[in-house]
Amino acid sequence: MANAKLNDLVSPDRMLTQRLVLQPLELHLGEDLIEIADPDYSIDGNSELGMLLPKLAALRQRICDETGYTIPLVRIMDSENIPLNEVQIFVRGNFKIKFYVYPKHVLIKERISNLQDIVEETYEIFNKPVYWVNNTDLSNDTDYEKFNSNDIILQNLKYICIKCIDEIIQIDDIIKRIGLFEDVTKKEYLKNNANILRKIFINLIREEISVFDYRRIFDLTCEYDKKSADFISEKIREDITFKTQITNKYEKNNEIEAIELTNELFEFINQSLTSKQEKEIVERFKKIEERLWTYPIVCDKEIRLKLFRILKDFFSRVNVIAYSELLPNVKIKHITVVN
Repeated sequence: MANAKLNDLVSPDRMLTQRLVLQPLELHLGEDLIEIADPDYSIDGNSELGMLLPKLAALRQRICDETGYTIPLVRIMDSENIPLNEVQIFVRGNFKIKFYVYPKHVLIKERISNLQDIVEETYEIFNKPVYWVNNTDLSNDTDYEKFNSNDIILQNLKYICIKCIDEIIQIDDIIKRIGLFEDVTKKEYLKNNANILRKIFINLIREEISVFDYRRIFDLTCEYDKKSADFISEKIREDITFKTQITNKYEKNNEIEAIELTNELFEFINQSLTSKQEKEIVERFKKIEERLWTYPIVCDKEIRLKLFRILKDFFSRVNVIAYSELLPNVKIKHITVVN
């Protein structure tokens, strides 16, 4: 009997069924956080208690506006098995991140020495320690940027959605988008290449490039028939529609402040690298990690994608763009040069 039960548990059919019913996105909340999620706790004029659900809806709309993709609904669960103030985020049943938030407190980025009730925390979404203080201690202070528990939950959720977009976006999402495409002569080709399109969407969204103009993405995919998803993604980024999008993201007064590379570093990256050499590259960029939070890296197109993939797992925020992806009237002002 025991062996029969064990065989049932490891049955591929059972495991597949369990996988299919997993929620795409889950928020697990410690018991002290129920008051921010349950609408019964809402109070007029309070933007925190009982307000997580409507703020989640607003976040989904904002991500859609920014990326052109609508993330799935988010399931919220309270859990007795995690610390009272802890939040855990799961993507399709896989644990991704945990952190703490404190209702009736606000988070600020600078420590205030004369306050006693301070909790220091670190988050992947911030580049240095931050501080939770009692809301009443700063109720009349406008000198600090303040975040409540909902704000921090939503910022972490957005971060995970972008970082793990490859686990969230499904072939069905692509098929539905193809169904909206007007050019019937290309539809069959696109359906047969839905896997490539899915990878293209992932490549673009992961680097916060909007796929709202999916028609242009479909046209370029057809134009570069039989090319890889990576090749097509890079060509899309150089198309005038997306080049304008990338430029506008960083440009100010026809100038982009950026991090550049020496020719020697370009040559070093533009070769077949061992894992040890990749780690050496990461170490070079760790020396300027704080600047990666503010400025993009600009480099030659031959190494752009390669450099992004080397760095993305080591830095919470890293943007790598190619010179060829920028409009010609924009000047580069280098903040620093990595050698």
